[in-house]
Amino acid sequence: MTSLSGAQLVARALRDEGIRFAFGIPGAQNLELYDCLDHSADIRPVLVTDERSAPFMAAGIALACGQLGCVLLVPGAGLTRALSGIAEAYLDNVPLLVLATGVRNDMGKGFQLHEIDQLALARPVTKGQVRVDRAVDLYREIRMACALARTPPAGPVIVEIPANLFIARQTSAETIGGRVDSTPAQVVLASGQRSAAGRRGD
Repeated sequence: MTSLSGAQLVARALRDEGIRFAFGIPGAQNLELYDCLDHSADIRPVLVTDERSAPFMAAGIALACGQLGCVLLVPGAGLTRALSGIAEAYLDNVPLLVLATGVRNDMGKGFQLHEIDQLALARPVTKGQVRVDRAVDLYREIRMACALARTPPAGPVIVEIPANLFIARQTSAETIGGRVDSTPAQVVLASGQRSAAGRRGD
């Protein structure tokens, strides 16, 4: 039976969503994901010089090509720098998938490097917020977040993935398959820790 790392599951979810470009800067916490994307024939990781530009570039892809924009962020400073572009996408109803790496959740220790409440910080400028706590849920949660981002009114959805989940291994039979519903209420309430933010026009 095939065994996949969490990073491979994320890359598979992006591929199955038709995402062709992912904008961001690699860091120690998400190198495994960048390694997978570097070997992907379907997804091109685009290196930016500053996280502030990544959401604007991803939004440009979404507007010009009709593809879901994708942003890859390291914990803490990566997200805080990207917030302006994420907010602009939120106000303009541009669908974005924001993959924000989080601190490890397998250490039982607080006050890790760059540890902040990223979902609370992003809540005012994102349509939905998802924290994935288990590697087995990565594929499904990302697909559901993409469905939510595309569902009118479109907008950015942030998914926080603890860094240790990228190296956790799961069997493909456990993690991939089944139908992903695009109904917002079902996407938001189906499982995991999610919340949906309201805004003008919703």
